[in-house]
Amino acid sequence: MSSKGKKFGTLTEEWVRVKTETVINVKQRDTLYKWLINYILPELGNKPYNVYNYKAMQNILEKLKSTPETAKRVRGICAEIYMFGSKYDPICSAISRDVRNMEVVVEDQDKKRKFLASSADIDLIRRIYMTAKESDKSQRNMCALQLLMLTCARPKNVRFAKWKEFRLERKVWLTPSKRTDKEADHVIHLSRQALDLLDRIKKLSLEPEDSPYLFPAGDNNVLPDTAFASAMKKMDVGSDTQTAFGMRYSAETIMKNEYEYGAKDGKELHILIQTFMDAVDAEGKPQYPPEIFMKQRGDLAQWWADKLEGII
Repeated sequence: MSSKGKKFGTLTEEWVRVKTETVINVKQRDTLYKWLINYILPELGNKPYNVYNYKAMQNILEKLKSTPETAKRVRGICAEIYMFGSKYDPICSAISRDVRNMEVVVEDQDKKRKFLASSADIDLIRRIYMTAKESDKSQRNMCALQLLMLTCARPKNVRFAKWKEFRLERKVWLTPSKRTDKEADHVIHLSRQALDLLDRIKKLSLEPEDSPYLFPAGDNNVLPDTAFASAMKKMDVGSDTQTAFGMRYSAETIMKNEYEYGAKDGKELHILIQTFMDAVDAEGKPQYPPEIFMKQRGDLAQWWADKLEGII
């Protein structure tokens, strides 16, 4: 089919047909249609598909400035549609990159701090993870950051993680909830990537080698609380962009928006994610029975690891 004179709206129709073949979650599909109809197509629909319309994109993001997470997701959809158009005109690949690099402005400083500290931009999260995985510098910190991201554990749990807590034959990590003095009361399922990482950590032979901890370091024999920030700083990712604790919120948001779980309703998915994250109440007690959804939590752990590596 000739692409001469093709409009962005026509390209979007083609993209939607392909996209909805894989998006089976009704809520996600309805949200996609809403964003296309309300924000994207009114600005870009009648524009040429292979021309970078900066002003139109700026108008879209301006309408969404009060909801920065939505703005970033809408921006990502526009970039994806432009990339889809590269099969007709290679210039669309460069346009897609320019769109994805557009800044989402957050005016409320308190909201900006919270938003940027736990970004739900999968491209950013994936870049942090893959950079840590491929780095040959500061292996202790980089491996700790990977484990944090793969398991969605609390930073303190990773810093104080002990080898005896891991049951590799069962592919689980038994860890105290919130690092209390109690025995293990939370089960973290280990993905294929997490198991490979543990094997790599073992081979690092971090000193002292007789330490019970995965990441022995410093005078107290445990990883300092600045280790994760230090690792991300080497990637030019500051604390105003992403924090170690914010990784849990980043993962949670992405899971809620993108995990296609065959639940009867959204409440069941919510409970699954909360048990996966070891959500606790004001008294530090689990919000839900910690033994529920075991198989589903294992499936979610593998999905998240594959998401980080760009496999899905």
